[in-house]
Amino acid sequence: MARVVMYQLIMKETSIKEALRLTDRLLDATVDAAKALTAPGTGPYTTGHLSSTIEKEGPHVSGRLVTGSVVAHASYATIAHDGPEVHNIFPKDAPHLWRFGSRHKPQLKFYWRRAGRTVYAPHIPMSPNFLGISHPGYKGKKYLSTPLRTLSRIFGFKYISTEL
Repeated sequence: MARVVMYQLIMKETSIKEALRLTDRLLDATVDAAKALTAPGTGPYTTGHLSSTIEKEGPHVSGRLVTGSVVAHASYATIAHDGPEVHNIFPKDAPHLWRFGSRHKPQLKFYWRRAGRTVYAPHIPMSPNFLGISHPGYKGKKYLSTPLRTLSRIFGFKYISTEL
């Protein structure tokens, strides 16, 4: 007589251990890839600070669910990841002061990489062509979600993106 006996408790324990192991490997690989994307010299303003704040949280077990996350703790991490929206910029000493063409202080002062020098903006917006817009916004770097999407497939996970 042939017999097959499945011990659910042992299978559950084994499958959770395997899920923990795979999730831990996926989180480690995602951290490494995210740090590589934000390492100094990989972009125009990369200093390494953002890269140094990236770390994994987990994996955690809650019932039959194994979860984990990769986070960046820099104050500007979300903006670097998702990109800023189109928005207005005002001098620190004059919030919401709209002046067109006035050369009187306060003015915006910033380093403009494209010009290769410090620039003073005498009015907001800096050009009549951009009325109401002084920062055009840009696409984010997606330094967390892109590696996770790619590595999830490699590790046999299904990638589902949700906004928190």
